[in-house]
Amino acid sequence: MAAAAAAAAEEICSCLREELLECTFKYLHGDNRSFMSLSLVSKQFLYITNRIRFFVTITDETIPYLPRLFHRFPNLTSLNLTIVPKTVEEVNALLTLISTFPLDIKSLGLCLKRILRPIQIPANGLIALSKTMKNTTSLTFYQMSHFNKKNLFLIADCFPLLQELNLCNPWLTSDTDFMVDHKDPLLALPNLRKINLSSSIEQVDNVHLRVLVDKERNRVVYAEAGKDFIDVLFSFLTLPLGTIARLVAKESNIEPVKFGSISSLHQSVSDLDQQYLTNQTCKEMLLNPRNSMEPYCHKLKLNIDDTEPMQYFLCLNRDCRRTSGCLLSTFKNQICYCGEILSMEVFPNCLNLEDGFVKENATFIICDDLYVMPNVFGASLQLLQKLGVDSVDGIEEQTVVDLLKLSLISKAPLTDFICKNQSFDNLNLRNILIGDMHSDEARQMSVKVTLRKSNEQILFVEAEDDFIDFVFSLLTFPLGGVLHMLQGFSSLSCIDNLYKGLSELSSDMFLVSDGLKDKLTQPLIAEQYELNNQILPIDAASLPMNYCHSYYNHRYQRYVTELTKETVYFNYNKTREERFVRFKLVDPKSSTAKSSFAKGPSMYMVTDDLFVTPMSSISTMSYLKKSKVPLSDLEERVIKIGVNEGLSILKASLISKSALTNGLNQFIRTVKASISDISAPQDVVRSEFNFEALGMDNPPTLSVQIQEGSSCTQDLQLPRAPLMEELPPPPNIQELHMNLGKKENENTAPVLALRRSLRKRKGGGQV
Repeated sequence: MAAAAAAAAEEICSCLREELLECTFKYLHGDNRSFMSLSLVSKQFLYITNRIRFFVTITDETIPYLPRLFHRFPNLTSLNLTIVPKTVEEVNALLTLISTFPLDIKSLGLCLKRILRPIQIPANGLIALSKTMKNTTSLTFYQMSHFNKKNLFLIADCFPLLQELNLCNPWLTSDTDFMVDHKDPLLALPNLRKINLSSSIEQVDNVHLRVLVDKERNRVVYAEAGKDFIDVLFSFLTLPLGTIARLVAKESNIEPVKFGSISSLHQSVSDLDQQYLTNQTCKEMLLNPRNSMEPYCHKLKLNIDDTEPMQYFLCLNRDCRRTSGCLLSTFKNQICYCGEILSMEVFPNCLNLEDGFVKENATFIICDDLYVMPNVFGASLQLLQKLGVDSVDGIEEQTVVDLLKLSLISKAPLTDFICKNQSFDNLNLRNILIGDMHSDEARQMSVKVTLRKSNEQILFVEAEDDFIDFVFSLLTFPLGGVLHMLQGFSSLSCIDNLYKGLSELSSDMFLVSDGLKDKLTQPLIAEQYELNNQILPIDAASLPMNYCHSYYNHRYQRYVTELTKETVYFNYNKTREERFVRFKLVDPKSSTAKSSFAKGPSMYMVTDDLFVTPMSSISTMSYLKKSKVPLSDLEERVIKIGVNEGLSILKASLISKSALTNGLNQFIRTVKASISDISAPQDVVRSEFNFEALGMDNPPTLSVQIQEGSSCTQDLQLPRAPLMEELPPPPNIQELHMNLGKKENENTAPVLALRRSLRKRKGGGQV
């Protein structure tokens, strides 16, 4: 009887052998005594409940036991994955592993807990899962990043029988990600009955600000803020100029604004044909420059920088990845030595960075002009309550963009921000003066300037690709790095005040780590954005990783490759084929000859507002016609661009739509002032000294061409025109005399007549 019951139980659940039950009890109790006392009825009960269990939650600790888990519960219809992955590839690998088991999952939940950066939707894993589990009717995603309408179409293709879709709290998602375009196909989900988009459109964390308002004058006296808002303000200094131009050009509560000449420069790069750039990657780099402080900014409660996080790619060929000198690229679709595309994304080990910039419990006072100081007033709370306080809650990402816009165009951005003024007290253009700095002549560039004589406005310059690279590189400069080069005086008064306030803060008392103040006040260009011939004193960041680490991960049953700084080996029993190799970084803007954004050799035209176009006589004439400048009012000059001129152009580009005129006119005036000290008339730039020669129809002229340059800081001294008697003989007369054998003809007669005339003046001596 007992034997028949055991056989029946085995038939009921043949997938779970008795020795597995014994192993389970040994694991739970340390011995098999509990299993020995287990009755046959209890065993049958466990067999039955195993088969009628339909739901299970998988965590990181459960992943190594998935084969046994699915073997024990063969009739599962619902899975909930609650995991903490480092990368999206780990999620893809897990879903692919689950797809290999004979399961018929109706409901799938995916909850990803973020460590350093958000995890994107695991597209490859969902595709693999859909090939074996075709009856899925319910999907739940929690805290996925960059969820957009493309992901919806992917889900529709993978799971056509879907009836319920839950998208809960995705990271970095905005309402524009789901804007409907007329080209979009219909979402092919005929059975869809329920969509939960709660908290999915622009999920926002709020930061709070308390302000003291002078109600009579309708202006902000000062504001009190904690860590979250100060972190947002200080993050402005890390933004590249190109990113700022892109952000302030967007619609928000305030209309789009122009960021000096940087906005037109950014637009010109967008309009420039690909053939004038080294490759397509260069345009992407300039339009969406990366932030060297990206790991810090991604941890902020409000991060307005929507630039894609940095990615790292290796060759798909595993042998290449395990060879010293393997190529690593921070941009996709670069080519490996073997000819394969560098398209396998890898991830660095998590960087242990603090959250934000200032300490958690620190509070600060912000003046109306954005000067930040510690909150040292013990009675500040009572003062705020006595004088009347507006509590400003719910400051969101779009609102922070408004504050960024106002900091560029207003003298009182906090008042305009809080009181929502429609007219602003705009900044006035100040004198753009740059202190004299040593300029390396080897790095100077010559450009031809075309200006209008009547008002000294520079219309455009003609330049080669080296100057264009310099102009393009302005888009990649972080705002704090620009302030550092300009010694804190950018003429953007509110940004200058923000920079000054940060510089005067005590690092030990208010910042989260040592050295962070230098990183904020002297931020570097992002990795791989530097130029070999950069004339301005700014450096680029370097990658924090040195090695490519590859090993076999038993947990996910796959080979893993990651980037690391040090060679720290794992326990040998846990891994195999572990290897560390140094990688070589691919320069995304490299050509066969040099590393640059603009393709050369080519000539370009740069207008006064830094709009760059290829040089063309037709387009030049069209531009002059559009500007209504008569040809008689034009003047050309050749000047050299060094450190001083470059800084002056940079400073002018922040506040003026005439960056070249305001940036270079002071140097052109310096040359003019030096020339005025010469006895020759001031407007004489080219002087000709004619002398007569017997029998010469076209007498030669001695011409002195003055080339104006920025290095002319002393009075320019021109050589005196030599007298006829002091003129040295033309160097080719003797040679002509020898070659022609003293044979006078109609071609040599003028030259020999000149020779005889000079001999007579020298008393018959040899010339």
